Amino acid sequence: MKMHKGFYLKALRITGPNKVPAEVVFDKGLNILSGASNTGKSYIFQCINYLLGGETPPKQITEANGYYELKLQINTYDNKEFTLAREFAGKKIRFSETNIDNFDYKTAKEVNVRKGVVNGGISEFLLELIGLNGRKLRKDRFNVKKEISFRDLNKFCMINEQQIMSEDSPIYSGQIVTRTIEESLFNLILSGTDDESLTQLEDPKIYRQKIIGKLDFIQNSILRKTQELEKIKETVGSLEDEQINYKIEEFTNIVNNAYKLVLDEEIKRQKMWDKLESVRKEIGHVEELEKRFLLLKNHYMSDLDRLDFINEGEQYLNQVPERKCPICEKIMDKEIFGKTLKYNGDNIAMSVSSEVMKIKEKQLDLDETLKDLTNQKNELFSDFNDKTISFMKIDNEVKNKLQPTVDINRENLQRFLDFRTKKMNSLILESDIRDLTSEKDFFEAELKKKEKVGDKRAIPGNYYLLLQDEIGKILDDWKLGYNSVYYDKENNDLRLNGKLRKEFGKGYRALIRSAFMIGLLNYCLKNDKLHPFFLVLDSPLTTFKGKDTDKAEPEKLPEEIENKFFISLANICASKDLQIIIFENKEPKMLTRDTVNLCHFSGNPTIGRYGFYPKN
Repeated sequence: MKMHKGFYLKALRITGPNKVPAEVVFDKGLNILSGASNTGKSYIFQCINYLLGGETPPKQITEANGYYELKLQINTYDNKEFTLAREFAGKKIRFSETNIDNFDYKTAKEVNVRKGVVNGGISEFLLELIGLNGRKLRKDRFNVKKEISFRDLNKFCMINEQQIMSEDSPIYSGQIVTRTIEESLFNLILSGTDDESLTQLEDPKIYRQKIIGKLDFIQNSILRKTQELEKIKETVGSLEDEQINYKIEEFTNIVNNAYKLVLDEEIKRQKMWDKLESVRKEIGHVEELEKRFLLLKNHYMSDLDRLDFINEGEQYLNQVPERKCPICEKIMDKEIFGKTLKYNGDNIAMSVSSEVMKIKEKQLDLDETLKDLTNQKNELFSDFNDKTISFMKIDNEVKNKLQPTVDINRENLQRFLDFRTKKMNSLILESDIRDLTSEKDFFEAELKKKEKVGDKRAIPGNYYLLLQDEIGKILDDWKLGYNSVYYDKENNDLRLNGKLRKEFGKGYRALIRSAFMIGLLNYCLKNDKLHPFFLVLDSPLTTFKGKDTDKAEPEKLPEEIENKFFISLANICASKDLQIIIFENKEPKMLTRDTVNLCHFSGNPTIGRYGFYPKN
């Protein structure tokens, strides 16, 4: 048989300062730890459970005083050794890949008991060894999923004294809120397939609130769109599409024709404006010339005044009285400079007269030119006025007649274009209202529906038959006297001769549950399914009582059945590919230490080993 995943328990050790270690050693195959009550069997069970991630520490007992740390060595079936260590009040577990004797705190990895923190949890480590890490389990009827935890799996490998005789199905813990998870886990063990592929449904309460919210939004939308539609109908009235299109075409033609006329007049107006500008420039040019000629005329006048002044100067000079020379004091009379005055005076008079004649001739020419410029300017002003009147006429035609025609008809055109747009919008609104009404009807129907339940993953029926056969073989080996064994999928429990396990007394319930767990272990081994491949059963036989007799005490389990129970387990474990640990009061008579790992606590300090903790 090929090597499989999983692990088995090798050794449990509890230590304390100056204390002799309390230890028990296990092996692959069948392990039977027997002994009287209060010698530590159930306590060992609690310690193992605590080291494998249980939250409740072992009960406080007097023998444990002074001890503070627990260690558990586990070995994989491919011969790897790991040791877990935890203090009695510890929230963290340390582990290392080594045997229990070489465990070193300095090199050990510290993890949390629970998964989901920075460095993971012990559950993640253990599931990795089994091959189930990261698998998803269906959590509720809506297919919400969670990652598997080793604590989920614990019920299939560690069965305490209360669980073994419980009336609940072997796959249930007794908590209603976890039943769906437990069913999902059992299906995972049987089939090897988890629930990752299941489609998660929305929580019906949340879904209902969303639907109510959508309905509220839809109803408000219907109301708003209905009001918009009514306003459009009031605006458009009884106009049909054909009437609207006809009016649009009519006003479009009117606007186009009027606009063409406006453009024609605009061209005329622009041309007239250009002519006005041309005349205005000519007027400006003439006015500029006129200003210059007037300046020239003023210059001529100034020259004439100057020449007139020269003439008057000669007369004044003749009237100058005699004076002494400022240099020689000689009398300066007319005889001295008379000749000069006479000569120069004649010349000056002639020159002045000639210059005056020239200037007056120029004045005449300038006056003619100014007269021509005035006439030209008057003509230009007259032309400018005529053109201005023409321009204003064209402008008034455009502004007061043509443009208003364009504007009025454009407004009419826009009004009917708006009518057409509103008619189109009304069609869209009507379509939207129909769609929204359909959605409203759908969601109202959804509210009336029953809650949806997610589909379960289907498990082939032959898996149950194979498990049923394995359990039946075990019960047959124990000779409990039942002809038929049937796995009831509705109750997730066994029926023996048609009778559910919970209908039996607690002794038979314990035996049947033991057969169920051992059969499941054997099923996984033979069919290559994932399992821890170790199983701890606490007191599967102790509670058994047979039928009442005439004796004061009901009879005990027949010794033949008890022997067959142990021999059957020894045969199952013969391959050493799994581990079963039994805690029982009595030591089996038909088995020896050569075939199984036996450990007996006598409860008597003078006989053998007293109990788990060394006797002081």
